[in-house]
Amino acid sequence: MLLWDSPCSCPSRSADTPCATHSYSRQRYQLRPIIEQEAVAWAVGIVSPEEIDKINILNASFLAMHRAIDGLQVRPQHLLIDGNRFRKYNDLPHTTVVKGDGKLMSIAAASVLAKTYRD
Repeated sequence: MLLWDSPCSCPSRSADTPCATHSYSRQRYQLRPIIEQEAVAWAVGIVSPEEIDKINILNASFLAMHRAIDGLQVRPQHLLIDGNRFRKYNDLPHTTVVKGDGKLMSIAAASVLAKTYRD
């Protein structure tokens, strides 16, 4: 989960785009400290393999997102979610964005954090 001062659009899906999900793994690791420093707040939610086996991967994804929200030092006003489904979190409004990591910089940056912390 990641908070920016303002949302940014991702200009394109070409190989040289700043959207990190379309970059090489090494570039993700180079971007991670920049994202962590520039974000208003960020957190990564962790779900164990045992939890995934018990509740399935979709519910585990929702749980990881909820844990990340719980870990934020700043309460978001609105959640932008990559994909087409999300389990509502308390009273926070949310918007799902299909292929959001290629459309919104904030989702792309959150994807970088998730992928680099997962690896």
